[in-house]
Amino acid sequence: MRVAVVSEHAHDTDLVDALADAGLEVTFHNPRHDGDALLAGLPEFGAELADAWRAVPPDVVHTLSWPAAIAGLLGRRGTGTPMVHSFEGLGPRPRPGSENREHWENTDHRIRLERAVCHDADHVVAHCEYAVEELRRLGTPRAKVTVVPYGVDTEAFRPEAGPVPAGDRARLLVVGPPVEWAGFDTAIAALRGIPDAELLLAEGPSPAVTDRLRTFAERLRVRDRVRFLGQVSEERLPDLLRSACLVVCAPSYDATGLVALQAAACGTPVIASDVGALRDTVIEGTTGVLVPPRNPAALARAVRDLLADPLHLEGFGVAAYERVRIRHRWSRIADETAQVYRTVTAA
Repeated sequence: MRVAVVSEHAHDTDLVDALADAGLEVTFHNPRHDGDALLAGLPEFGAELADAWRAVPPDVVHTLSWPAAIAGLLGRRGTGTPMVHSFEGLGPRPRPGSENREHWENTDHRIRLERAVCHDADHVVAHCEYAVEELRRLGTPRAKVTVVPYGVDTEAFRPEAGPVPAGDRARLLVVGPPVEWAGFDTAIAALRGIPDAELLLAEGPSPAVTDRLRTFAERLRVRDRVRFLGQVSEERLPDLLRSACLVVCAPSYDATGLVALQAAACGTPVIASDVGALRDTVIEGTTGVLVPPRNPAALARAVRDLLADPLHLEGFGVAAYERVRIRHRWSRIADETAQVYRTVTAA
């Protein structure tokens, strides 16, 4: 089977590699545009896809984001080639005065585009049950949706024989994008109630948000226990995850649960907000703990309870690792995705 995978993210190659390992003939199409230029360049990119697919027609097109889906729909127009679309989630609604407003994606215009894309695609892949609910609100029939979770590179993200030293204090780690809903504020506020812990913030936030969070930490008198790491490379991330006693995923919205999965693959327990994909990723009381979002007191209490019970903490880490190894390895994700392809091509 020939599969054309379309994404504007150059790093979306794990699925491509896994599909190829499963015996599919996969071509990865990636536009040469970023940001606003990406949207402006979609008609041109769609025309390039049309030329490529006329020369070598794929059996199925798989788009991994809504901009990619627009280009994919343009490229396959008039050919009858079935298209599968991976739905990323709508994102949280922006609030008045929100920081990083350019990162807020859940706008009326975006919702209209997502609704049109999911209507025109032959089948939609959702990565969690929360995304299924979002698709229902967009008017996508449940019969048109298959849940296939995110995969994890279990070779790169894996437990090591011995822990990476974390210093005298219990190390808590937050890894997230430079956006308001990532939960940095909640984690810093919770630190007041966890006196023997340090907090590391990785991947973000942006410089403007960092300045505000430093001021926030100083006002709460926890600045000496907060470290801002900035961007962390994919190569360094597994060691960082393994160095933590707990990974804290405290966003108010999460469409992927990817950080929690990567931590679990490293055998590091997770405390997460009871939102979005994290509800599927963290099994309450078995592989980790779920707490209400934007609730520093509940987060602090859950962290204290786990740090005081090392055997329970270790058990969460072991159970989380086993679940990721079985459910989220890329070979299984590729098999489930290939089954979706077979369904739409047969139809």
